[in-house]
Amino acid sequence: MFFVDTMETAGLGNRSCPAGGQQAAVVVDPPRDIDRVITAAARRGVRIPLAAKTHLHNDHVTGGLEPSRVTGARLAAVPGAWDGQRLAARVSTAALQRVFGAALLAVAVFMLVDAAM
Repeated sequence: MFFVDTMETAGLGNRSCPAGGQQAAVVVDPPRDIDRVITAAARRGVRIPLAAKTHLHNDHVTGGLEPSRVTGARLAAVPGAWDGQRLAARVSTAALQRVFGAALLAVAVFMLVDAAM
């Protein structure tokens, strides 16, 4: 069974999504306060071997490196993180949502395969 938990950081407009399966989860756009993510993972009984950033935060400090520091998770950056504005200007919102959904599904499949090994 797969899950996606949405965590909003009040006042920053940042949403993080721990997503995964029965044994492992990826944290998408981790917040600076990584304790919430660790607590959510512990509640579900999963480990966090991967964190993924989908964009840069120019207006506040990101928590991108925190999962690596705390859990040893590898950090991945989705290609749009470096040039998201230019990409968003050229691609429809619906297409971006489909691509993000496919990327999230691919990561979930990777996590499932990794957990099964």
